[in-house]
Amino acid sequence: TRNNNPFNLVYGPAIGAKEIPWEGKVPHNPKIEDTFEVFEDNVMGFRAGIKNTYTHYNRGNNTVEKLIKIHAPEKGDIVKGKSENPNQEKFIKMVAKNLKVKPDEVINLNDPEVMKEYARSVAIFEGHENIKEEEIDKALSLARGLTEEDRERAAINLSTSLKQQTQNN
Repeated sequence: TRNNNPFNLVYGPAIGAKEIPWEGKVPHNPKIEDTFEVFEDNVMGFRAGIKNTYTHYNRGNNTVEKLIKIHAPEKGDIVKGKSENPNQEKFIKMVAKNLKVKPDEVINLNDPEVMKEYARSVAIFEGHENIKEEEIDKALSLARGLTEEDRERAAINLSTSLKQQTQNN
């Protein structure tokens, strides 16, 4: 994906904000990209987007509509006062549809499956293709602070649970 930045996170100083020292971020080089963050790979780009979303979610922005309006403001994010995201309503509707909720319905991003679908939907709307499930899974684990051992343990528990369900049916 472009710049390994599936959420198209803006480089802070490009909009007069402070620089965020994202983990896995490539040092800023305006000759390559002057507006958006660049990450070493899609996993780290997804991680940053997920962490950014959790930050806004934990501040009470708990609907698709509220989150997308922060993620992709209609006016004045990059060029003050200019309409930059004329498709904001389509963005909100697409993400809400994929999550099977109304745009103003409270969502639970603490549910990993909900966050994965949110991240996938944002990346698709932002124009990213060939999104790999394992990249989102790893990014979500990193964003939530899970270690490789935690992820392996969770996979074993899920596998055991699925086997038990199959045997009980």
